[in-house]
Amino acid sequence: MMFSMLDLKKITESLRDCPCGRKHEINIRALEIGFGNTPDTGRILRDAGFDGALHVVADQNTLAAAAGIADALRTARFRTTLTLFDDLQLADIEGVERVRRDIARCGAKAVLSVGTGSLNDICRFAAAQLDMPFAIYATAPSMDGFASVMAPITQNGFKRTFPAKAPEVIIADSAVLAKSPAVLKAAGLGDLLGKYTAHADWEVAACLTGEYYCEKIASLTRAAVDDAAELARRSDAESPEFSASLMEALVLSGLAMLLSGCTRPASGAEHHIAHFWEMQYALLGRPQVFHGKKVGIAAGLVADVYNRLAQLDTIHEMRRPIDWTRLSTVYGALWNECRAENTPNPVDAIPAGAVEKNWETLRAALARVPKGDEIRALIRRTGGAATCAEADIPAYLEDQGLRYGRYARFRMTMMRLLDIIEENPI
Repeated sequence: MMFSMLDLKKITESLRDCPCGRKHEINIRALEIGFGNTPDTGRILRDAGFDGALHVVADQNTLAAAAGIADALRTARFRTTLTLFDDLQLADIEGVERVRRDIARCGAKAVLSVGTGSLNDICRFAAAQLDMPFAIYATAPSMDGFASVMAPITQNGFKRTFPAKAPEVIIADSAVLAKSPAVLKAAGLGDLLGKYTAHADWEVAACLTGEYYCEKIASLTRAAVDDAAELARRSDAESPEFSASLMEALVLSGLAMLLSGCTRPASGAEHHIAHFWEMQYALLGRPQVFHGKKVGIAAGLVADVYNRLAQLDTIHEMRRPIDWTRLSTVYGALWNECRAENTPNPVDAIPAGAVEKNWETLRAALARVPKGDEIRALIRRTGGAATCAEADIPAYLEDQGLRYGRYARFRMTMMRLLDIIEENPI
């Protein structure tokens, strides 16, 4: 099966009059995932209303992977200019500003991101700031943010998520996706498997603080993740079919964020640990690890914790203040940003006794998370690194990520509740 606009119409129709009370809309004009559709890129953009001067953003690797795209744009009579990064692995505010300067210099009317991950995030943030159309030509199924309306951007060394914009067009050639490095496909699967722990966190937050939750969107995302996981168990990770299925699930995860208006369907404690590692790597000057790779590893670790908690018949509240002294040591130069992110403490919104009172509901949410070993086995099945040791992430960062990564975001997760319960599952 390949995604088309018809599928998007079916999705929005299934969410009509949703019990969550919100109106769910998808404003993407074109979504094309197919085999050998690179030559159609220009036509797809034209049909979606893109016209005239188009600014292309890529790096050396993604531009090489997208062989034929320049001819496709030229055939469709686009006037193109280019921002070309060397090997972009970190979406930071400097990258956003570079793209904005280049667009201002050339007078383009729309942006096309050729690539994935950090390239997409830089472009979606720049396009939102400039209020211009934005499209993606994906070169690898490596992360879930293709359709997202949010952009995780590093500013002053601290990873923050900014409101941005969803692309009007998403194009992916499954022949190109299949040729992408195995490490990128494994990263995409890792990012996708992180939805299992993220959904548990979403349910926990909704139960304890009344945060918005949509069961229909959660179910839609879970089904896509389950399908991709099953395909990973039984198919060849090098096949176009696997790459297309993985891409579809990743796009659907991004659509869930777009439909819900938040990142809850796709991001929880596993992402906070991944962001913590990314910030620590930046401080240390180490080459970055792919986002989805970090998320997959963190999802396995968080799943271990959640499965241990799910075995407990009862839980006991014991509120402890944040250990600011320890956090100042762990976060180092990012200490001030960390303190601001955690003031006030999100767990302060939980009424006294609420965790104990609602433990059976929380426990049921945690019990739906697959075992960490299952997550790691799936990642290894696609040739990816499933542990910190396999990814050469230092052991001390694994420990710090588990214990202090939750403070990288002002967000309620089950990991944040470890500050207010007596039991220690780490």
